[in-house]
Parts: sequence; C-alpha cells; structure tokens
Amino acid sequence: MVRYLSVLDNTIVINDLINRCKIKKVKLFKSLVNYILIANSRIISAKSIHKYIKDKNENGSINTIFKYLSYLKEAYIIESLKQYSTKTKSELAYYVKIYNTDVAFNPIRCMDNRYDLTHNLENVVYNELIFYHLF
Repeated sequence: MVRYLSVLDNTIVINDLINRCKIKKVKLFKSLVNYILIANSRIISAKSIHKYIKDKNENGSINTIFKYLSYLKEAYIIESLKQYSTKTKSELAYYVKIYNTDVAFNPIRCMDNRYDLTHNLENVVYNELIFYHLF
C-alpha cells in the first residue's frame, strides 16, 4: 500500500505539477509540498513557510510560495480555510488552515509512521463535512 501511494505521490503530486506548471525550482517545490502535506490541519502563513524554506537553505520568495500553493489548490491536492475572526483586520492577515484532500499523502512523508493522529482525524472530519456540503 505504501509503495502504491508513493508512486501516486511521485506521478500526480510531484511530476505532473512540475511538468504542467513548468516549475523551475523543483527542489523548492518538493520541500514545500512535503511541508504542506505533513502539516495538514494546522494554521500556517506564507511567512512561516518562507522561514521553513530558508531554514532548509533554499531560495524562494513569498510570491513563489503563493504561486506554488495555488498550483496545489488547482490540482485539488490541498484546500485552505481562512481563520475566522470577528475583526475584519484579523481576517485580512494571511493565516489559513491547510487541509489535504487525501490524508493518505501524510503518512508516506512521516518518518517511522510517527504522524500526528489528531490532525489527521481533524482533516478527515473536514473532508467529510465538505463532502456532505455542511461546511
């Protein structure tokens, strides 16, 4: 099962998007995809992603990160949900929760099967709510 998911991940998530979107910074894109798919159901910002990528000694602007996130959304790999706030100014900040459309991509990226079960369960609940149009 893990081998099948790895093949799907490499062909659909990685190679298809790299070829279709003509991504030149392949290493940066792969790092971003790994970070996003592991960090499912968490509040993130473009700034936090940019910091993670800088820590991995890779170059990429915040605009590039936005572009790569939009590619993942267009390919239905991830979905984002803005953080709710009663204050309009807070909603304008780019803090979103990222959900994987398929939680199977999370465990194949985690070492020793040590993934966060609570965030995966939250992701499954979100996917079910979307499926039944309750959210």
